[in-house]
Amino acid sequence: MAKKGNICTAQNEKAKFSHTIRKAVRILKPLHLDYNQTKYVFKEIRKALNVRDERKPSRIVESLSIAEVELLINTAYKFKGHIGLAVKILFMTGARNDEFVNIEIGDVLIDECFIHIRHAKDGEHAHRHIPILPTLAQEMISQIMTIFEYSQ
Repeated sequence: MAKKGNICTAQNEKAKFSHTIRKAVRILKPLHLDYNQTKYVFKEIRKALNVRDERKPSRIVESLSIAEVELLINTAYKFKGHIGLAVKILFMTGARNDEFVNIEIGDVLIDECFIHIRHAKDGEHAHRHIPILPTLAQEMISQIMTIFEYSQ
C-alpha cells in the first residue's frame, strides 16, 4: 500500500492490485470458503511469503505513580467523602466501573475481607471475589452505616 510521502495515490494502488485481486477471486471462488476459512488461507499465504504485519504495537498505557493515585483519592475525598471512597475502592480493587456500581451491601464480606462481584465481565452469571484490606472494609462499613443513619 502507499506510504506517507509516496507519489502513488489510493487510486493507483487500487488499479495496481485489481488484476491480482481478480486472479485470487477466480482461484478461491470455486472453493466456497467461509469467512474463517478465507482468513486462515490468507494467514497461511502471508506466512509462506514471510509477510509481516506492519501494524504498530498496541498503545501502552502509562500507569499513575503512587503519589498521583494518592493525590487523586485525597482530592476526591475533599470533594465528597463517598466519592473519595468510591475512587479508593476502584483503585484498590481494580474493579471495572460496571462491576462497581452493581455492588450491593451483601456483597461486602467484612469477615473474609472480600468484595463479591456478581456480574463480572465474563458474563451475566460470572462472579469473582476481590480481596480488600481490612481498613478498606471498615471504611466501607462506616460509610454504609452513615448512609443508613441519614435515611432513617
